[in-house]
This record gives sequence, C-alpha cells and structure tokens, in this order.
Amino acid sequence: MPERAQWQLDILAAEDTPSDIELLQMALAKCGDVRSLHIVRDGRELIAYLKGEPPFADPGRQAPNIVLMDLKMPRMDGLDVLKWLRHNPDCSVIPVIIFSSSTLDQDVLQAYRLGANAYFEKPTDFQQLQAILHSVLAFWSHARRPPVTKFPC
Repeated sequence: MPERAQWQLDILAAEDTPSDIELLQMALAKCGDVRSLHIVRDGRELIAYLKGEPPFADPGRQAPNIVLMDLKMPRMDGLDVLKWLRHNPDCSVIPVIIFSSSTLDQDVLQAYRLGANAYFEKPTDFQQLQAILHSVLAFWSHARRPPVTKFPC
C-alpha cells in the first residue's frame, strides 16, 4: 500500500457554505495529511485570524503558508480580502487560491489583478475537486514559498 502523502502546508480556508466546507475537508483528507487546516466563515474572520484578533487570539495558532478562499462570502468578499492582503506587507506574500462558483470573466480578471495566485471554478464533481486540490497541494508543497515575516499581520 502506498504511503499516505504528508503535505508540509498550513492552510487557512475561507468558505461560508457548510456543504462546501465538508466537501473541502473530505477532499483534502483523501489527498493526504496537511500540517494544519483552519477554516473561517468569511473574509472578516480571515483577516481577524491573520491579525490575531478575537476569537483568534491564541498565540499558538499557525501562520498559514497558503490560503484557499471562496470569492462570494457574506460581510467581506474575497476581492476585498485580496485588497487587504496585498496592502499589508506582512501578509501580502501568502499565496491565495480562489475557489468560486462564479464563472464571470470580470470576477476572474479582478481576482488576478488583486493578486490571486490561481482561480478555480468550484467543481460539482467530488473526484474533480479532489484532483484539483491534489494538484494545488503538490504544486505549493514543491514551490518555494516566502516566509510570513510577521505573524500576526
């Protein structure tokens, strides 16, 4: 039996739909083990996590070295999060992968203009989601990632 993949990644995922969170967790589990996974429900929570604000003030929490993010979220959407990230030098280097149901060219273009590292349409097929996540994990595990120089940001 092949050895289970061990991905040296600390993932912060922002997703507001409970069923999508469950699918993400299941697909990631099928891909192997990541070092850490923390899930927040919207863009404001993602920023609060990065800044170390309550309820994310635990000094032992792990700095993410990759962000998986939905685009259309309540309170603060993914585009606003990208703007915030890219204007905060301490967090601007964290790779951001967008997973969105939006296929609008303007959303894709705006996400890339704001610094997204990749944009994927959320697949409706679980096997396809697993394949995309496996590719993302493999790529970012092999790619050199800049260190987060200050955390919280």
